[in-house]
Amino acid sequence: IEAVVDLQGVTGFRLEALAEPGRNVGRSKAGDFSLAEFSVMAQPAGRTQRKLELAVARADFAAKSGPAANTIDGDKNTGWSVGPQTSQSHVIVFELKEPQDLPAGSKLFFELEHRTVGLMNRFRLAATTACVRVVPSRPSTRRS
Repeated sequence: IEAVVDLQGVTGFRLEALAEPGRNVGRSKAGDFSLAEFSVMAQPAGRTQRKLELAVARADFAAKSGPAANTIDGDKNTGWSVGPQTSQSHVIVFELKEPQDLPAGSKLFFELEHRTVGLMNRFRLAATTACVRVVPSRPSTRRS
């Protein structure tokens, strides 16, 4: 996913896995998903692309075998999953090791790698400039 941004002091990212009425959050037979790895590349206008270092991942809920930390562990055989809570939306947040300034025209490239269980049906991404610990609050129920 590519996004053109103009953001100063970015401290983290939020990924919401969205459930819809009558549909589970994931596409596996059980309605789950497994997000194996999450990564973000930044490319300020006219400069070289570089990978942003993620310090920690936290989720509002995770299956015993699928904690949030699995998304940034470098192991493509592990992942964040939410079974058995597949009928509701969930959120995972990622804190950056260092705040990032991304001037006008900068691009962010998000990679969501799914491997073992299934894909998310719908999701929403956001960036934050909050200077406090990024907390995985429940996703909003509004549709977009």
